[in-house]
Amino acid sequence: MRVVVLDLETTGLDPRVDRILEVGMVALEGGCKVAELEVLVDPGVPLRASNVAIHGITAEMVRGAPRLAQVLDRIEAFLEGDPLVVGHSVGFDVAFMDAARRAIRGVPFQPRSLDTQVWAREVFPGEKALSVERLVHLFGLEHRRYHRALADAQALADVYPLLERAYLERLEGYRKRFASIGDAARDYLRTQQQIEALKVEEFTLRRTLELYLEESGREVLEIPGELRFRLERRESVEYQADELKEILSEAGLLARVAKVDKSRLDRLLRSERLSEDQVAAIMRTRRILSVRQQLLVDRVAAEPREEGPWPTTHSPI
Repeated sequence: MRVVVLDLETTGLDPRVDRILEVGMVALEGGCKVAELEVLVDPGVPLRASNVAIHGITAEMVRGAPRLAQVLDRIEAFLEGDPLVVGHSVGFDVAFMDAARRAIRGVPFQPRSLDTQVWAREVFPGEKALSVERLVHLFGLEHRRYHRALADAQALADVYPLLERAYLERLEGYRKRFASIGDAARDYLRTQQQIEALKVEEFTLRRTLELYLEESGREVLEIPGELRFRLERRESVEYQADELKEILSEAGLLARVAKVDKSRLDRLLRSERLSEDQVAAIMRTRRILSVRQQLLVDRVAAEPREEGPWPTTHSPI
């Protein structure tokens, strides 16, 4: 199966108003690189300093570069044959390609796609920040350039076969436990209880250390050769929203800090404070980046049962 690793650099984060700045793609067949494509694009809009600081692409670099409409044929030719489009947060890249293709051709961009973040979270559940750069390090690879479209696509193309193998091995490890699924269910609940107990213990120990430092007047508690603890002052502040928005808007940074609190928005959507048209309009702004399943456990009253293995005719959970 042909796989195309896709990475974009853009003028911002919103595909409705921002533009593609650079396209990088690497084609894989059988896990081996067979082709690459790198296209620098004149976005036709000013570049913000905050974005230039990330990718290093300046206005001088794109001056004289083709517009996306002029190179879309090259990009689509690279994607011929319905390949699997792979990317790290691939929904972001697909959304920008979709917006651009609709604007230029009037047709959507809806490829088969795979978000490698989903696999990465499965393979490295203990890692909090699984960037492409971090994956390269975790797999013991060498890669020195990042934050340009082709460089990032090349790095992910190097990681992809290793990540795929590790992901499939992880799934096979889960399947081997199917034979004792009842034990797995009980172990899951026991682990959850242990985690909650550890959270309580962690809170108790942290507050003990904090209170000791506060009341003793010491700045540091040090266990020689082992640990060092200190208190850090944290302030709770708020800003005047209208004045702040005006300043950030002038600086071109408003989109980077304007983030909707999803939990509050969900409650608002379930309330009666919005009209049906307003709710529908909000729902149309949604952009799904990835989908994850969550295991929910409902505790039920224990029922007498014979000792022995769990029934094999149906799942006990």
